[in-house]
Amino acid sequence: MPCSLQHEPLLGYGGTRAGIGISANHASITIDGNAQLAAFPGKTGSGTAGVPYVIKDFIIDAGGNRSAISISNTDAYLIISNCTVFNSSIAIEEELAGIRLESCRNVNISGNNASYNFRCGIYLCDSNDSIVSGNTASFNTAYGIWLEDGSNNTISDNNASQNRIAGILLLSSSNSTISGNNASHNTWNGISSALGSNNTISGNNLRKGVDAQPDQRNKTVMVLNRAI
Repeated sequence: MPCSLQHEPLLGYGGTRAGIGISANHASITIDGNAQLAAFPGKTGSGTAGVPYVIKDFIIDAGGNRSAISISNTDAYLIISNCTVFNSSIAIEEELAGIRLESCRNVNISGNNASYNFRCGIYLCDSNDSIVSGNTASFNTAYGIWLEDGSNNTISDNNASQNRIAGILLLSSSNSTISGNNASHNTWNGISSALGSNNTISGNNLRKGVDAQPDQRNKTVMVLNRAI
């Protein structure tokens, strides 16, 4: 299933980028396939489970017309950490984001600031066996973190607050865990879940109790979420 733009309303980019870098130290990164990932000069590691590739410490202004970091069609082990990514935009053909994965597995996205992007801070499509943890994804014009058509993923301990639609969107995904996130003070929903199965949403901070009410036919388990 292609990863394409959905039909929620688009809201204009606004606000100041307080607390994040105001100038880039690296151009936008686009990697398609294990060979391009292996050839990328700004990484360390070897792509194995014991010594994963590491992309870290970049400040990237996406220029309003692309994703800041886009990785697709890889299964090598990869960590993306301590990057500040902002000013990504949208395209008719695909969803863009501060950090974007498509058809990947074995990726750990941790400790990044993916705020002030048009539409989405962190977006995973058709990606499996990956972790999104300890990131800040705030002040995006739609979603902080969006997981679509994936399985066996973990989204934990992120700050996905103050986004213009929802903090976290879980769409058509399965066997994933959403836990310990701050998804408060988003305009519409803290966490939205639809068309998935066997996911667990627990221990998150939400703006209000109705922020995370999935269709019970999807067999999503929700326990001990806290309305603040």
